[in-house]
Amino acid sequence: ELACMPAQQPIDSLRDNTHWKPVLIPAFYPGVTVEPGDEIVMRCDARPSDNGVLPDYRIEGELRQRGGARPFVYEAAHHDAPFRGDAFYQKLFPPVAE
Repeated sequence: ELACMPAQQPIDSLRDNTHWKPVLIPAFYPGVTVEPGDEIVMRCDARPSDNGVLPDYRIEGELRQRGGARPFVYEAAHHDAPFRGDAFYQKLFPPVAE
């Protein structure tokens, strides 16, 4: 579910007929333990990439847990990011043996 505003009904992109689609942003790769009641507060920004058409994305926020807040930043550049540029994508797309 995606809760955009506290007073609004959450969006369930897997169950509801909607144009919202789930997206994986590996901001906490390889993972972080969360508990019920933990929340992520974030801001998502998009700006034109170097080609002036397709967007680059930046997500910045914090994971709020009982023990404190853990800040994070994740940038997803359309062109500037190298293929297999971080540990998540290196595991997702391993080198092909020749």
